[in-house]
Amino acid sequence: MSKKLLVLLVIFVALAAQAHEKIELGLGAGNTHEAGGEAFNSAASSGDGHNFWLGYGLDDNWGVELGLDKLDFDGIDSKHQLISMGAVYRWMPGAFIHPLAKIAVATAESTSALDVKTNSLAAKGAAGLEAEWKYISAGVLANVYHIVKSDDAANLKGTQAVQPSLFITFHTALDAAEEEKETSVSQAPAVTPAKPAEDTDKDGIADGDDKCPNTPAGVAVNQIGCSEKEKASVRLKVNFLSNKSDLQSMYFAEVNNLADFMKKFPETKVEIAGHTDSLGDADRNKELSQKRAESVKAALVAAGVEEARLTAVGYGSTQPVADNKTKAGRDQNRRVTAEISIDVDKKK
Repeated sequence: MSKKLLVLLVIFVALAAQAHEKIELGLGAGNTHEAGGEAFNSAASSGDGHNFWLGYGLDDNWGVELGLDKLDFDGIDSKHQLISMGAVYRWMPGAFIHPLAKIAVATAESTSALDVKTNSLAAKGAAGLEAEWKYISAGVLANVYHIVKSDDAANLKGTQAVQPSLFITFHTALDAAEEEKETSVSQAPAVTPAKPAEDTDKDGIADGDDKCPNTPAGVAVNQIGCSEKEKASVRLKVNFLSNKSDLQSMYFAEVNNLADFMKKFPETKVEIAGHTDSLGDADRNKELSQKRAESVKAALVAAGVEEARLTAVGYGSTQPVADNKTKAGRDQNRRVTAEISIDVDKKK
């Protein structure tokens, strides 16, 4: 392993350990073909090519890369090494397979068959397709290089090369940000009336003023001795990974809390609403949101709630709660929600 590649690996490990955005280490290999520079093109023939890069995601679409490219040519037995810095753009990053493009400026070191080294400015562009999993990606790239001069000879200026290659990258996990969970039960302060002279049901209201003389023990009452009501409620909010409908284990407790509430109040029913961000086709998003709602419904049934009390509805991307132009906003919009309220006798 070259010293430069080792440096890239060390930087990757250091950044990945504290990264909130995507950090990746990429490796590629292919064949290098001469494509320009009249004297160079006539003398050289295809050789090996290798690429290494360290990438940092600025958001879902844009990123920056520090690259190391090695190009070999047979025939004239020349070798070229480029160190580059550039930008990366990914279209439809939420899709499993998506296109990407790169552009970079570089410094090139060219070594001739006689071991004569020439330093020069260079440029690099690339386009291809990428398939992305949680920790790894793979794909194909067409790399294009322009080296201002590959030798001190005047007729070797403007050397150009094309390198189709296969690549693989290792990156930090693609996961959705965890949302703050909200479960609340609102309670109004109990009425504290004056002590009556005589209070048969011990509710704090004198029998002469008590219009509900048989109130059960422990239930709060109003000024005429009748039970007060409060609104007991529970809210569910579950988030999903991009393009996924599987319920993550971190939300099991949230779902069980809703199930316990419904078992405590068996007259309650609930609509489970599924949502997506705005990436991708609208029909596909509607189907994905329905699957997300169904996965939460299935978890509630497994927790002991009768299926007839549950309705799962997918709304696609039509009801965003945050800006779909940002990663944080899209994370919030990939969600399933439910809310139940019921009036119950309030305890003292």
